[in-house]
Parts: sequence; C-alpha cells; structure tokens
Amino acid sequence: MSRDELVETFAGFPVRLAAVATARAAESRLVPDGGWGPSETVRHLIAVEDGVWRSRLARVAAEDDPHWTRTEPGLAPGFDEASLQEILAAFAASRAATVATIRALDDAGWARFRHPCDLWPTGRRRPARDRQRSRLGPPRGRRSLGQG
Repeated sequence: MSRDELVETFAGFPVRLAAVATARAAESRLVPDGGWGPSETVRHLIAVEDGVWRSRLARVAAEDDPHWTRTEPGLAPGFDEASLQEILAAFAASRAATVATIRALDDAGWARFRHPCDLWPTGRRRPARDRQRSRLGPPRGRRSLGQG
C-alpha cells in the first residue's frame, strides 16, 4: 500500500467508526458497570487524537529519535450532554487535524514515523509478541508508511 493509500485509510476511519458506533447505539445494549458505550468510546478516541497522536507526531516531525512516556487518556471533556452524532463529528474534526499533521511530515519525518503503531510509549516498535496480542497491532507483512 502506498503512503497516500495508508493516509487515506487512516483519514477514512471516522466514517467507518460512525457507522459502527451508530449501529451499536441502535442495538440498545446495556453497558456493564464501569464499561463504555459508543459515546464514551468515541470520547476516549478524541482524547487519544488530541493528547497522544498529535503531540507524538509533533515530536516525530521535530526530533531525530523521539521518545515518550506511556499515557492512557480517559474521556475527552466537554461532551457530557452531547449526542453521539455530536461526539462523532468532534472525533472526525480531531482526526482531520491529525491527518493534516501526518500529511505535513517531510520525508525525514515519514522515515521516523514508519507506522502508527510506532507511536507507542518508547517511540520504538513493540516486540512482535506484544503486537500480536494487541487489537491495534499491524497485520503481518505491513510495510512502513515511509515506503511506497
């Protein structure tokens, strides 16, 4: 997959997320105590975009060997009374800002970025055994974003 195709796939996630979250909300399933329903999940994704992805991408753009500490944001604030559609729209806007940051990377930044899973705590790829356990790990044979 080319760099442009990967970015477009990443950019298109809000549409896919909206379809799944809306369908899940329509099922009217009870959320277990302490669990997250569609709105909470999307609020968390907004917090990840704003507090993790873009800050790490800024370091990728500026530093030769960026590193960071682990962070796991909770829910993005300010959406307690918002509808799922409003939260999804906020996520789409946040992801668009992240995509703009990715598109602004020069070739050196792309070489450092390699793949979204590289933005884990150490700034280095996680060991294969950890990637296989994670639902976010890249599939086998995935090329880096800097290739193609």
